[in-house]
Amino acid sequence: MPILIFLLFIGLFSTTYILVPEKVMLVKDSPLWTLAVVVLAIIISFVINRNNRVTLLITKVNSNNELYRKISDILFLILGGISVFWILTSQYIPNADQYEIQSVAYRMHFGDYREFAKYGYIGGHVNQVGMLLVSYVFSFIFGNENYIVFQLANAVALIVIYKELVKFGCRIGLSNFGKLLIPFFGIIYLPMIIYVSFVYGNMGGLALTLVAINSEMDFFEKRNVKNILISSICIAFAMMLKSNFMIFLIGMLIYAAIHLFGEHKKWTFGFIIALLIFSLGQSKAAKWTLEIITGEDIGQGSSPISYIAMGLQESGLGPGWYNAYNDMTYIWHNYDTDGQKREAIQNIKDRLGYFKENPWEAVSFFTRKTASQWNEPTYESIWLISNDLSNSQVRISSWVYFLASQKGNAFVGRLGKIAQILVLSGTFLFVLFNRKRNDYYKTLTLIMMFIGGFLFHLFWEAKSQYTISYFILLLPYAIMGYESLNRRITFMADKEKIAVNKELFLTVIVLAVFMFLYGGKCDYLTADTESYIVYAAENTTNAGVENGDYTIGVADGREITLLFEGDSQKVTISDSGSIVRIMSYQGKSRIYFPDEMLYLQYGNDRNSVDVFVGDYEDFYDYADQSWIITETDGGYIIETEDGRILTVSDNGEIFTTSEVLEEGQTWHISG
Repeated sequence: MPILIFLLFIGLFSTTYILVPEKVMLVKDSPLWTLAVVVLAIIISFVINRNNRVTLLITKVNSNNELYRKISDILFLILGGISVFWILTSQYIPNADQYEIQSVAYRMHFGDYREFAKYGYIGGHVNQVGMLLVSYVFSFIFGNENYIVFQLANAVALIVIYKELVKFGCRIGLSNFGKLLIPFFGIIYLPMIIYVSFVYGNMGGLALTLVAINSEMDFFEKRNVKNILISSICIAFAMMLKSNFMIFLIGMLIYAAIHLFGEHKKWTFGFIIALLIFSLGQSKAAKWTLEIITGEDIGQGSSPISYIAMGLQESGLGPGWYNAYNDMTYIWHNYDTDGQKREAIQNIKDRLGYFKENPWEAVSFFTRKTASQWNEPTYESIWLISNDLSNSQVRISSWVYFLASQKGNAFVGRLGKIAQILVLSGTFLFVLFNRKRNDYYKTLTLIMMFIGGFLFHLFWEAKSQYTISYFILLLPYAIMGYESLNRRITFMADKEKIAVNKELFLTVIVLAVFMFLYGGKCDYLTADTESYIVYAAENTTNAGVENGDYTIGVADGREITLLFEGDSQKVTISDSGSIVRIMSYQGKSRIYFPDEMLYLQYGNDRNSVDVFVGDYEDFYDYADQSWIITETDGGYIIETEDGRILTVSDNGEIFTTSEVLEEGQTWHISG
């Protein structure tokens, strides 16, 4: 409950945005708007309970399992269809670490094992050996860098994730209607759908982890040995894909340890031993297999402790975010893991000592770090498809382009913020209303994993793209929380329920007092508001002018002219300009002379100052034929894609330059 209250408190006052260069910005938000979402959810719950037609429909779904299964199948079919549709229409090419792993797998076929050396990518990031081995095996079947196959596998994993959440929903007592809301949420929740493009093991690992957790719970209910194998193998493969899933393993071990106080201790010990053997053996098995294939000894790589040291530092991206500390200290110590570890431990002690002497700095740091990870409503899904390295195998459609734009980021962010508020509030209601259940400890299994993820990323390297794996675990609890609220609205006359409502009322009062007392002291949660407003204005895609025929000139009345000199054409500026046609698509414009069918172009060399014309018949999507027209004070700025500005000199020479000049760069477009 303190974690949920803390996250709701942060969300009331601010929202985190991730800029294209992966920089965190903490921006002011409206508490009234946030509270309105919660109040609206409660009002809808009240209306549903008072509408006979709706309650009749819900009752029919809850009582008719055949009808429930048909609707469920349809919803999951839609979810799968939307995921595949996204993959085929976006076809994004993974970059950064995702690409590095695929590239190493490809080079392995040529006997190029340089990246396994202590100075290579795998040598320094031994935690990636599992994903590399899977990618290498896949390459024999589907070829190398066949990203669509991985993404389609992620689409299957997405369905498994929501199906396993439905299965867990059965354990905590969700009604049929409540269980249908889980795949429905999956259909409308864009961040998880976009993440099927993320070829990094997160989706597959989460799907396998949820299968492992449900199999563990099945084992303790049915004592079936098959469930031991399924649970142990699934969590082991999940950790092979992504080592961070060790957090879930710890949670599973804690759940099993609870059963040691009950009956069947031999079975419990057997389950724990199987978990440890498979989970701890998988990393050694993957490493050993790659050593046999390559003939190279794989060292320890960068110390995991360095990620904790980095997670306690400020960074240009955000508090606790990547600042290359783990990579650089590994190099500085000449790729000596133990030496790097010793320095990291000392840095951690120094940092904690600083926090001890400056407690309010510690409060500020961990509050900002938490907000940067858990209060970012897109969980970097939009950043994934819009960062500087992102690319696609197709010329994306306008709606995909919109999602990747600044406006798309704001749109998905606003919808995601609503989802965050509703899920966190619903989970809070679940914890509040279900504390006295006899099987309460069993229902808290996924919440335990959520708490583990929260505490882990409080100290580990920060990244909001990883916390979505824990946020989605709360979905069954949130729905159950609203169902519990509905039952209390329905049976409000019951004295016992009224007592619980008093508890809720007192909790809300305490939360409100906390917010008003300390809300005004958390200025650092909104420190980037003005900077974000400027950034959003500068990066909002704008075609500049409507498509049509124009003349383009400068303040003194001179206009761009196409001048013929013998058989050659030259672009200059004169008192009588030429008609140009401007056609824009996805924020880029083409400027051409319709009568002569020639494009306005600029030199591909960044140091070039030439502006010339190209043949219309030779149209290609060359960057030198593409301009970005932005409206500004007193006219328009016409830029190249790499940031050079169209400029005219006093003697009429037209050129591009990276310098921002006071004169000669503001154009007037009329017609």
